[in-house]
Amino acid sequence: MSDPTSAPSTSTIKPLQTLVGVSVTAGISVGLGFLAASIAQKLGTTPLPQGNATAANVASAVRTFLLGFCIMGSVIFGVVALGVLAWTIQQLLLPKTNS
Repeated sequence: MSDPTSAPSTSTIKPLQTLVGVSVTAGISVGLGFLAASIAQKLGTTPLPQGNATAANVASAVRTFLLGFCIMGSVIFGVVALGVLAWTIQQLLLPKTNS
C-alpha cells in the first residue's frame, strides 16, 4: 500500500488533472468576485451609523475588511488558476524527458 502523506511525482500528474484544478480555482475566484460585488452593492446602499463616532469607525473598518478579504481571495485564486493553466500548457508542449 502506498504512503498517503507522500506527494505524487510530477510524472504521474496528468494534464486533465491540472485542468480540473484550474476549473476549480477559477470557479472559486469568480464566485468570490461575485460575492465581493454583491457585498459592495449591499454595503453601498446601507448608511453608516450617525449617532456615535466610534460605531461609525468600527462599521467602516468592518466594511473595508470584509470587501478587502473577498477581493483578495478572488485575486489569489485567479492567479493560482492562471499559474496552473500555464503549467498545464508547459506540460503539454514540453514533455518530460528521461535523462
